[in-house]
Amino acid sequence: MKSFFVISTATGLALVLALAAPAANALPLTLVSHTATASTDAEVTGYAADPDSDSATGTDPTLSSHSLSFSGAGSLHSLASSSAKSNLTSSATQNIVKLENLSYYSASLPGGTNPGGTAESDITATWVFSLDALSVDLIYNNSFSDLGGHFSGSSTLSVKNITAGGPDILSLVDPGSIGSTTLNFTGLVGDLIKIEFSGSSSGSAPPGASYSIYRDRFTLRFETIVGPPSSEAPEPAAILLLGVGLAGMAWRRRRARA
Repeated sequence: MKSFFVISTATGLALVLALAAPAANALPLTLVSHTATASTDAEVTGYAADPDSDSATGTDPTLSSHSLSFSGAGSLHSLASSSAKSNLTSSATQNIVKLENLSYYSASLPGGTNPGGTAESDITATWVFSLDALSVDLIYNNSFSDLGGHFSGSSTLSVKNITAGGPDILSLVDPGSIGSTTLNFTGLVGDLIKIEFSGSSSGSAPPGASYSIYRDRFTLRFETIVGPPSSEAPEPAAILLLGVGLAGMAWRRRRARA
């Protein structure tokens, strides 16, 4: 009888903890919508331009526009290029949003032509997600370049809980380079999280220019810290076992007092 109560006590305690603990949820966000447009163009002077555009609606996780112009075939060529991207991927535990605004010109190797060129990029993207966790870490960075002096640009990025309101979770305007940075935010399951991004870059490299670039490349990683509370009702057998466990703990307490 004693061993029965000891086992029941241990089992009941474990069940109490299991029922009290919040349920784990690997991914903190569920995509609701992605609305985005992007356009790019690039042209090496005297050679064919390469305009491109893309758009995303609904739950399309990918937007990509890319333009590339060469001053001829072979390795001795100059190139102008631009890129605009807004993409979502997921790992086992993270939702990952990547955003890019890029324009650049690169001269040929010695012996090739170097006529200069132009490039431009423009993008706007809005993501809406449903929150599936109570506490989330947002790990973000920006790979930024502004070299050569012939291209310029601008980018703005915000993350906000539009259900709860209040201050933005994250707000960046032309932030430059950002190393990996972590911030935590909380909310209720079902809250809507909105990401808004806009960026543009353009420029013209003159004949004889070597290398010039403007780039913002943001990465946002969302990771669950505290998942939602369990919504599962306990089975009758689990309730019975819990009652036996609690009775066993009460019995042990009375014996200890005796």
